[in-house]
Amino acid sequence: MTNYIKDRRIVWLFVAALVVRLFLVFIHTDVKLVHEMNGYNYAARSMLAGKGFVCVEDRGYRAFLPPGYSFFQAGIYWLFGHSLFAARFIQAILGALTVVFTYILARYMFEDKVAMLGAWILAFYPQSVQFADLMQTETVFLFFFMLAMIFFFQSLESADWRAILTAGILLGISALVRSIIMFYVPLIIGFLIIFKRDRRMIKTTVIVLLLMAAVILPWTIRNYVLLDAFIPINTKAGWDFFQHNHSDMYYIMRNLSDEPGEDEADRLAMDENGHTDEVKLSQVCQKLALKWMYEHPLLFVFKGIRMQWNLYSMERTFFVNLRQGYYGNVPKWMLFIAGPYMGLPFLLLLPLSVIGFVYMRKDNLYLQIILVLFGYFSAIAFMAFMFYRQRYPLLPFLCCFAAYAILKRKEIFADIKSALSDRSAKKRAIIASSLIIFFAVGWLIDIGMSVATLLDTF
Repeated sequence: MTNYIKDRRIVWLFVAALVVRLFLVFIHTDVKLVHEMNGYNYAARSMLAGKGFVCVEDRGYRAFLPPGYSFFQAGIYWLFGHSLFAARFIQAILGALTVVFTYILARYMFEDKVAMLGAWILAFYPQSVQFADLMQTETVFLFFFMLAMIFFFQSLESADWRAILTAGILLGISALVRSIIMFYVPLIIGFLIIFKRDRRMIKTTVIVLLLMAAVILPWTIRNYVLLDAFIPINTKAGWDFFQHNHSDMYYIMRNLSDEPGEDEADRLAMDENGHTDEVKLSQVCQKLALKWMYEHPLLFVFKGIRMQWNLYSMERTFFVNLRQGYYGNVPKWMLFIAGPYMGLPFLLLLPLSVIGFVYMRKDNLYLQIILVLFGYFSAIAFMAFMFYRQRYPLLPFLCCFAAYAILKRKEIFADIKSALSDRSAKKRAIIASSLIIFFAVGWLIDIGMSVATLLDTF
């Protein structure tokens, strides 16, 4: 890590990434928290007031959301008062550092030019820039996760105990910020056992997993004491599993909330006082979802495919938060400038990423571990529920895949030209085009559903 600090390219990369993120933070002065932002914010203020972690005010839920981001906010508020500006300012710094971490991590997988270009793409990529300004988990999570993966890769390379310890602690913190990552390390262990059979690496990864679990354990104990149930991190996992695993084709296709089905889950989870119990709600949601999957196997498969389109759908984070009021009173002229920047780049990034993914060599261990991450997110999307915002942990690697396609374009074009006479080249061309067409179908569905929304916005 020390060698990278001395590299002037890294300094300029960090400065550029920081400037563009701070620019958005400084021009966005009218911040209005929406939806789960209010839950994280309320939990932070609740802890500072000595009332403990309560993340849903009107229901008194104590473990519905993961606690990590609220702890981050509480630390900011303790130092600077209830300042959303201070939180977003620090997030801009963390976001810029994450761009640097992307370069360092990508060096394990690609040559220097690819890693550097991938980091520069991320530095200016709109989703990464805007998340530094949003009072949501993504920026803080990705900072800890990318740093953890750097130390994890270092531990696999050298078995250095300090790297192992740091990786385990940082992965535990990452899971407390976003619990979705909790089962990724066990998957890596399975991958190493099946495909690598390297005892030293397996042992190292098991130790990292145990350290990660040790970081999470105090919160699990806290949940058991307060809720009298085994809840590793948060109860919302049951609700997330329930999403669309109870709906008919109409709701699934349009990504709409099936309120009648959700009201039924709330009713079944009520306690004797008429209040919805969050632990019971999670259990009820899991049972209803499994029952629906058993009774509607074909619809479940369609839902799984629909969620793949969701995971790689057109970028709408800016527009959704705009409609909900997060940006306050934004001048119309600014929307016409910001709209294309925020919405269109993914239409270029994903095809380039697909091409890079198909044509790059995949015999690098570290790259394979990241591909396990992609498989993990796709599996969760198929089984449960995901949308465009939740692909954010994959974004740094999508940028690197796109960078590979850009820098290796001559070799890729030559390979495509040889597809008529070379069976392996033909196979690569078919795979790349099929994936791009698959995601394009999802985009067409998104456009069809979003035209009215966009017209209302502008």
